[in-house]
Amino acid sequence: MNSVKFTECFGEYLDIQSLNNIIKNSEVVGVTCDQNSRTMRVELNLSTPIFGEDITSLARKIEEALNLKKVFIIKHLPLEYFNVDTVEKMIADCINDYPMIRGFFEDSSVGIADKTVTITIKKGGLDSIEATSFNETLGDEIFNAFGFAPEIKYGGKTGFSEEEMTAKMEKIQMAKPVVKEEKKPKFTGVPADGLPVYLESA
Repeated sequence: MNSVKFTECFGEYLDIQSLNNIIKNSEVVGVTCDQNSRTMRVELNLSTPIFGEDITSLARKIEEALNLKKVFIIKHLPLEYFNVDTVEKMIADCINDYPMIRGFFEDSSVGIADKTVTITIKKGGLDSIEATSFNETLGDEIFNAFGFAPEIKYGGKTGFSEEEMTAKMEKIQMAKPVVKEEKKPKFTGVPADGLPVYLESA
């Protein structure tokens, strides 16, 4: 589809005045709807990056207005915004889909060289991060925004020492609930009527 002002495309269905000004001034460059799954993909050309609640709130409002199960907002950004600040915010948004690895990104930092993103982590856990689809999600986010597939690398403390692993395992073991063994009644014999008799143990 040709680009059209966001207000022209969705103004009939949404309270435009309640939206972020960047969204109100954006252009819709693609809308794809799957009637079977009741999902929609909306592609926006944005003049300035926006993240977090501004985007999730917009998706919810479109879902409610059009009675859809899920709306995916795809952001296209000027290449000048491919910088550390933008990528850090993208990482924060992507982590919301993988809360189990959030802690590994505490105190992390981001470096950019050409089309390579290097994430320096300090809490270890690279194996856990790579066991998820986080890198693919972040790569897709950057590709959609800027039109190229980045190389994502990790540096810093990516693993755990033997002592740290031992301490973590001990902590997990201590956290396990203690299961009490259920006492079973003692069988005392079969009376004349053929029914078993049980005597509760002390």
